[in-house]
Amino acid sequence: MEDKIDKVCDLMEKMYIEFSKRFENQDIKLQEIEHKQIKMDIKIEQTIGPKLQSLYEAKDIIYDRLDKIEDKIDTVASRMEKQEVEIKVMRGGK
Repeated sequence: MEDKIDKVCDLMEKMYIEFSKRFENQDIKLQEIEHKQIKMDIKIEQTIGPKLQSLYEAKDIIYDRLDKIEDKIDTVASRMEKQEVEIKVMRGGK
């Protein structure tokens, strides 16, 4: 009976050692993946970050230009309305 218990204990010890090795390997692989992920994040930030910043700056410039164009169009429209009124008055209100 004691012999069987020893065998079971030996088997359990072998299984424990084997599982421990596998978990260590998995931990190492997980660390490698995490390291690669960090490197990839840094690369993305370095390559895409400045491009995104440029796009936002360009968008702001475009919006500013559009605002100026809208103001000019409003000014022209206002002048046209005044001129139309003046023309009607000159023609005698027709």
